[in-house]
Amino acid sequence: RVTKVQTSMAFRPVTQSFERTRYSATADWRVNRANAFRLMLQRSNEDAVTTQSISTVNFGAGATGGPTFTQGAATGVGTAAQSFDGSNIYRDTDAAFLRYNYDGDTWKVAASLSYSQATRTRKDVDNGFFRSITSSSISALIIRADGLDGLWSETPPKFTATTRTGTPVDIFDPSNMSLTAGTTNQFEELGRRDGATLELSRILPLRIPASIKVGGSIGRQLRDTRTTTSSWAFSPPGGADARLAQNYDIFATGFTARKHWTDISGGDLHVQWLDPSKFYQLYQKHPEYFVFDAATDYRNAVLNSKALEEVITAGFFRSDLKFMQNRLSLISGVRFERTDDEGWGPLNDIRATFVLDSSGNLVRDAAGNFIRVAGDTATRDKLQYKDRGSHATKSYSGYYPSVNASFTLHENLVARAAYARTIGRPSLNEIIPGVTITDPTSASSNRTITIVNTGLKPWTSDNYDLSLELYQLKGADASVGVFRKDITNFFGQTRVPATPELLADFGLAEEQLDYDVVTKANFGAASITGVEWSYRQSLLFLPSWARGFQVFINLTKLSLSGANAEDFSSFSPRNVNWGVTFARPKFVAKFNVAQHQGVRLASVNASNSEVADSYQWEAPKTTIDVSAEYRFNRKFAVYIGARNLSRTPKRSSTFGPGVPDYATLRVVQHYGSLYTFGVKGEF
Repeated sequence: RVTKVQTSMAFRPVTQSFERTRYSATADWRVNRANAFRLMLQRSNEDAVTTQSISTVNFGAGATGGPTFTQGAATGVGTAAQSFDGSNIYRDTDAAFLRYNYDGDTWKVAASLSYSQATRTRKDVDNGFFRSITSSSISALIIRADGLDGLWSETPPKFTATTRTGTPVDIFDPSNMSLTAGTTNQFEELGRRDGATLELSRILPLRIPASIKVGGSIGRQLRDTRTTTSSWAFSPPGGADARLAQNYDIFATGFTARKHWTDISGGDLHVQWLDPSKFYQLYQKHPEYFVFDAATDYRNAVLNSKALEEVITAGFFRSDLKFMQNRLSLISGVRFERTDDEGWGPLNDIRATFVLDSSGNLVRDAAGNFIRVAGDTATRDKLQYKDRGSHATKSYSGYYPSVNASFTLHENLVARAAYARTIGRPSLNEIIPGVTITDPTSASSNRTITIVNTGLKPWTSDNYDLSLELYQLKGADASVGVFRKDITNFFGQTRVPATPELLADFGLAEEQLDYDVVTKANFGAASITGVEWSYRQSLLFLPSWARGFQVFINLTKLSLSGANAEDFSSFSPRNVNWGVTFARPKFVAKFNVAQHQGVRLASVNASNSEVADSYQWEAPKTTIDVSAEYRFNRKFAVYIGARNLSRTPKRSSTFGPGVPDYATLRVVQHYGSLYTFGVKGEF
């Protein structure tokens, strides 16, 4: 994009289907007036099928163009390719929850036990298709695209392509593409959670309404994931000519028959797609045509084998006080949390494939070169890649106070103020250990040790809120509030030269002082300030037969400041939601419009196609959701809903200094509308 010319383009039709089944049962037992038990059991199953066909066009080096066209160089260096990606994902969840309540005149007790287990499995070849198909490109092409300005209105350009000798080529017909490989990417993930809580509260014998509450909890979660990523190179007898797609019945004829796009000239942009199921059937019929990559299979199995156990222990104290005939309410407390993590992840240490002395240092030959361990690739892979060879434990704790105050100015008007300290924990993928060390024989600038920093601490935020709320004034509810969040120690990636102290922290040898250490760390500070405003009005002036209408609007406006504000991503400065609700005793309908302002995303590294100081941007969008429910009686109802009824696409751009507007568009994703309908029953 430094050249301000569209250099590549891809079309990706995606199909998705979901099937969900949920069961739940609840049993309540009231022993007497003060003692009660509740037992809840739940089970859910979900099957999701996703397929993505990808057709890619590259105009090649030397392309020229502008806002409306790209012309490939006369040297014929353009290419066209096609690939496929798809999977079936199954989720099964079982959960049980037991709660006990004691509701006495002075003391109250609440205790609970919970347990849940979930499995998530992704399958492809086990269900009769390759997860992905790769093919070589149709190369040596001169490709032209006219009407690039239509992309902003979601209209593809018109493509023409020829060989270097002027012969026309259909770049969306993969018949002359060579099939190169079929791959699988299946995984099994187990998640388990269990926990217990206990809360005691007492009304205090004071002149003012007052109570205290103390409690504690312990929760544990386990996550265990293993992924299998395998590849079969397509190598039938007959060489390159035998790998051409046109030699086999592997085309998705039904899917291809559909017209997916109309280009800017009004013509059909018709792509002939490959079928991963038929390609897998070819493998089953002729396994001798395919060569299994055992080395890659082993490496991927190790690199995608991870486990984590996390235990969170917490205790809290809270007091509730009311003054001035209950007009002033003050709730304050403090929560203590301790987190203990233990994780296992892959170790990728290429140093292990070299001869080491008794002190663990690399041995050199007479010429000064490092000496490789004798053996074939499989032998060295087992030395380099250790299944869950990285192990780490960590713990952190802290106190998190909060205070909330409310004052009733009028029977319909309440003022509120609050302060709370909160934390944001690292995601599990950011704390499961893993180490990757590059080849010591590589150039010094490329020697890196990439480490998952298991010592990453949660970020903390001091939150301040003020609001004024109006209730039920001639059918209206309204509120306005301001807030500020001061965030410290959020996460960011660092790359620093190795030091003896840093290597010691991660258990690495000082011989690696000529490496850079790449990891995530806690650093930086930023503040978010904002205003929230909401208004809901019941239309009481309507005749009785039309009663039940409400209109509402919510507005949030944010601003970001601080020394590290630029490190924040996915930050939307303004969001508006408005709509209409209609409610009658047996019928409820909702119409909702969400308007999101543009969101700045991650920074983009400078390259031959990106100028320095570029960043990704998600364009503003407006979506419409509708839903309705009709209840025949207390136990039976039917419902229907539509999300993104407006079929608004997601547009992503990349902005940078000197890049014109026409060259900023990167991705247009059409999600379409999601419709749901079903029945609800209680028995």
